Amino acid sequence: MRAPRVPAVTGSDDSSEAGVVTEVHAPLPDTRSAALTEADP
Repeated sequence: MRAPRVPAVTGSDDSSEAGVVTEVHAPLPDTRSAALTEADP
C-alpha cells in the first residue's frame, strides 16, 4: 500500500529504486514521529 505512494511523489523515475526507498523511508518517519511525540507530549 505504501509502494504506490512513492512512485506518485517521485513521478516516473525508477520503479525498482522507488520500492527500495519506500522500505527505507517508511520505517524512518514512523520511528521519528513516535520519538518526537513522546519527547513532545
